[in-house]
Amino acid sequence: MSGAINAAIIGSNPVAQRLERLQDFWRNIESAPSLTGPLDGFGMGNMLANMTGAMLGIPGFSKAGPLIKNDIDDRIYAKGRRVSDQGLAEVHVEPHDFHGEWNYTIHPKAPHNKPNC
Repeated sequence: MSGAINAAIIGSNPVAQRLERLQDFWRNIESAPSLTGPLDGFGMGNMLANMTGAMLGIPGFSKAGPLIKNDIDDRIYAKGRRVSDQGLAEVHVEPHDFHGEWNYTIHPKAPHNKPNC
């Protein structure tokens, strides 16, 4: 899982900021060992912190986020259908501010007051 997190942080930040953002992220979620003593010899010195993280989440990392609404589309679509140039011209793709090349909203028709994207 940490590899996927690192890849997401690296891929979504400018080259000059990648290391700093990685360090900020991991510094924010790391915790100091909370249980020391006889259990250290068994590799369980941080057992309490690990169990707490597994049950309650990691502070600064796993917390309730925004609710995402989704619907299941059970319709069956024909394969191999082609969209005409005219049909594609009627679709309005609105890129989002953050990485608009893959974050966008598709509207069924281009607005009358805006050019097609």
